Amino acid sequence: MTKEPITENDRLIAEFMGLRIDSFPDKSDWWFVDAPNNFDSIYHNENESLFSSDYNWLMPVVEKIEKMDYGFKMCRKVVEVYIDSTKETIIKTKESCRIDSLYKAVVEFIKLHNEQKFK
Repeated sequence: MTKEPITENDRLIAEFMGLRIDSFPDKSDWWFVDAPNNFDSIYHNENESLFSSDYNWLMPVVEKIEKMDYGFKMCRKVVEVYIDSTKETIIKTKESCRIDSLYKAVVEFIKLHNEQKFK
Protein backbone atom coordinates (compact mmCIF):
# COMPACT_ATOMS: atom_id res chain seq x y z
CA MET A 1 0.00 0.00 0.00
CA THR A 2 1.51 3.28 -1.05
CA LYS A 3 0.72 6.49 0.75
CA GLU A 4 -1.41 8.87 -1.28
CA PRO A 5 -1.87 12.59 -0.82
CA ILE A 6 -5.03 13.58 1.00
CA THR A 7 -7.80 13.65 -1.53
CA GLU A 8 -11.33 14.83 -1.95
CA ASN A 9 -12.29 11.19 -1.38
CA ASP A 10 -11.03 11.44 2.20
CA ARG A 11 -13.06 14.60 2.68
CA LEU A 12 -16.09 12.79 1.21
CA ILE A 13 -15.68 9.92 3.67
CA ALA A 14 -15.10 12.26 6.60
CA GLU A 15 -18.27 14.20 5.80
CA PHE A 16 -20.25 10.95 5.43
CA MET A 17 -19.03 9.95 8.88
CA GLY A 18 -19.97 13.31 10.36
CA LEU A 19 -16.40 14.30 11.17
CA ARG A 20 -15.70 17.98 11.50
CA ILE A 21 -12.87 18.97 9.20
CA ASP A 22 -10.76 22.02 9.89
CA SER A 23 -7.97 23.18 7.64
CA PHE A 24 -5.22 25.70 7.65
CA PRO A 25 -5.65 28.70 5.33
CA ASP A 26 -3.33 27.25 2.69
CA LYS A 27 -5.37 23.99 2.66
CA SER A 28 -2.17 21.91 2.79
CA ASP A 29 -2.89 20.33 6.15
CA TRP A 30 -6.10 19.02 7.68
CA TRP A 31 -7.37 18.25 11.13
CA PHE A 32 -10.14 15.75 11.70
CA VAL A 33 -11.89 16.60 14.92
CA ASP A 34 -14.08 14.07 16.78
CA ALA A 35 -12.35 11.26 14.93
CA PRO A 36 -12.91 7.50 15.21
CA ASN A 37 -11.42 5.46 18.03
CA ASN A 38 -12.10 8.17 20.61
CA PHE A 39 -9.37 10.51 19.43
CA ASP A 40 -10.28 14.11 20.20
CA SER A 41 -8.46 15.30 17.13
CA ILE A 42 -6.18 13.75 14.56
CA TYR A 43 -3.61 15.59 12.51
CA HIS A 44 -3.86 14.57 8.88
CA ASN A 45 -1.25 15.93 6.53
CA GLU A 46 -0.95 16.02 2.78
CA ASN A 47 1.39 13.03 2.67
CA GLU A 48 -0.97 10.57 4.27
CA SER A 49 -4.46 9.26 3.64
CA LEU A 50 -5.74 7.62 6.82
CA PHE A 51 -8.87 6.09 5.30
CA SER A 52 -7.00 4.39 2.46
CA SER A 53 -4.15 3.08 4.60
CA ASP A 54 -5.60 2.16 8.00
CA TYR A 55 -8.39 -0.34 8.67
CA ASN A 56 -9.01 1.35 12.05
CA TRP A 57 -10.28 4.36 10.11
CA LEU A 58 -11.96 2.54 7.24
CA MET A 59 -13.92 -0.14 9.13
CA PRO A 60 -16.21 2.30 11.02
CA VAL A 61 -17.26 3.55 7.57
CA VAL A 62 -18.01 -0.02 6.46
CA GLU A 63 -20.01 -0.60 9.65
CA LYS A 64 -22.09 2.54 9.07
CA ILE A 65 -22.87 1.41 5.51
CA GLU A 66 -23.80 -2.07 6.74
CA LYS A 67 -26.32 -0.55 9.15
CA MET A 68 -28.05 0.93 6.09
CA ASP A 69 -29.02 -2.57 4.76
CA TYR A 70 -25.90 -3.13 2.65
CA GLY A 71 -23.28 -5.84 2.91
CA PHE A 72 -19.69 -6.37 1.86
CA LYS A 73 -17.97 -9.41 0.37
CA MET A 74 -14.18 -9.31 0.48
CA CYS A 75 -11.81 -11.76 -1.14
CA ARG A 76 -8.12 -10.88 -1.44
CA LYS A 77 -8.23 -8.11 -4.05
CA VAL A 78 -11.97 -8.00 -4.84
CA VAL A 79 -14.65 -6.22 -2.82
CA GLU A 80 -18.37 -6.23 -3.57
CA VAL A 81 -21.07 -4.09 -1.99
CA TYR A 82 -24.55 -5.56 -2.17
CA ILE A 83 -28.07 -4.77 -1.04
CA ASP A 84 -28.51 -6.98 2.00
CA SER A 85 -32.20 -7.77 1.51
CA THR A 86 -31.91 -8.79 -2.17
CA LYS A 87 -28.21 -9.78 -2.38
CA GLU A 88 -27.94 -7.66 -5.56
CA THR A 89 -24.36 -6.48 -6.14
CA ILE A 90 -24.26 -2.73 -6.69
CA ILE A 91 -20.49 -2.10 -6.60
CA LYS A 92 -17.56 -4.35 -7.45
CA THR A 93 -13.94 -3.23 -7.21
CA LYS A 94 -10.63 -4.95 -7.86
CA GLU A 95 -7.38 -3.26 -6.95
CA SER A 96 -3.86 -4.38 -6.03
CA CYS A 97 -4.81 -5.28 -2.45
CA ARG A 98 -7.88 -5.64 -0.24
CA ILE A 99 -7.67 -2.28 1.53
CA ASP A 100 -7.35 -0.44 -1.80
CA SER A 101 -10.42 -2.29 -3.12
CA LEU A 102 -12.38 -1.63 0.06
CA TYR A 103 -11.45 2.05 0.05
CA LYS A 104 -12.52 2.40 -3.59
CA ALA A 105 -15.82 0.56 -2.93
CA VAL A 106 -16.59 2.80 0.05
CA VAL A 107 -15.90 5.94 -1.98
CA GLU A 108 -18.08 4.71 -4.86
CA PHE A 109 -20.88 3.85 -2.43
CA ILE A 110 -20.79 7.28 -0.79
CA LYS A 111 -20.81 9.05 -4.16
CA LEU A 112 -23.85 7.05 -5.28
CA HIS A 113 -25.52 7.54 -1.92
CA ASN A 114 -24.95 11.30 -2.10
CA GLU A 115 -26.45 11.35 -5.61
CA GLN A 116 -29.52 9.64 -4.10
CA LYS A 117 -29.09 6.62 -6.40
CA PHE A 118 -30.14 4.47 -3.47
CA LYS A 119 -31.10 4.98 0.16
